[in-house]
Amino acid sequence: MEYKFLGNTGVSVSELCFGTMSFGGIADEETSAKMFHHCREAGINFFDCANV
Repeated sequence: MEYKFLGNTGVSVSELCFGTMSFGGIADEETSAKMFHHCREAGINFFDCANV
């Protein structure tokens, strides 16, 4: 995974972001946890959880 610095904060974020808004269905808690852990194992640390 490649990372970029977030402005001048010194915080390093993954270039890939995992969006958590639904795509026409809702994932249960177990499925959501599995997706989160797969992302973290892949090095993703940037999650979009905006409810828009």
